[in-house]
Amino acid sequence: MADQLIELLQEADLPIYFLLDEFPWYLGHLERKESVEQVEAVLNWFRGARQELAGGRTRFLVTGSIGLDGLLRRMRLSPTANDFDTIEIPPLKDVEALEFLHELSVGENIPLEAAAARKVLKLMGANWPILLELFMSELQERDLKRSPTPRELQELYASRMVRGSRNKYCIEMYTRLSKDDLFNPTERRIAFMCLGLLTTKESLGRTDLEELHAKIVPDDSVRSMTGNELPYVVDTLCHDGYLVRLEDGRYAFASNILKDYWIHRSA
Repeated sequence: MADQLIELLQEADLPIYFLLDEFPWYLGHLERKESVEQVEAVLNWFRGARQELAGGRTRFLVTGSIGLDGLLRRMRLSPTANDFDTIEIPPLKDVEALEFLHELSVGENIPLEAAAARKVLKLMGANWPILLELFMSELQERDLKRSPTPRELQELYASRMVRGSRNKYCIEMYTRLSKDDLFNPTERRIAFMCLGLLTTKESLGRTDLEELHAKIVPDDSVRSMTGNELPYVVDTLCHDGYLVRLEDGRYAFASNILKDYWIHRSA
């Protein structure tokens, strides 16, 4: 059927865009339910599709919060990812984020002065649109008659954004690490210990991560055989929005709210 689809697309030559969300999750599920060979077959189909449809108007866009490269590296299928051009979506720049908050405040009739908007960005620590929208939703619920003060914003951030039950973002980010679909037991322990250590440190370097891995898997021979566990976990945490790689190569929480939530859960 997949091959027939290619034939139909060749004959039609229409400007069709296929968007496949959470593609790495699908491949991981396929590996567990079927085999690595089935994953390789799917990826080889995409390679064939790219070649057969070259010069045509059909495009495939696969997305995912988990890095495809890290997943395929664990399956020893890394070369099959070469047929995909990788595009990572960064958070908004400060200028863009301030404009975004201004448009939201005007559109939703939420009083928010420029100084207050800058305070929101400082509190969040990363200009991800979903987090900014969440903060604005909390302000909207308060039905404010004037722009909030810095102290009011700080209290709202701590009580509603970090600890509030309405905030499903942090809760889901925390609980999803426990799902079998994401990590095996050792990888899961590496992830939790890495994020737990970051609640007490500003950032972690490669040496810090390797020492952490050695504590979890103290046997050098075992660790050498499973050496791709650590890079896979770090790659996944970065692509899934937990960590960000700094300019000096070290790793930190991708946002203040996530770090503060981890601190809250660890207390």
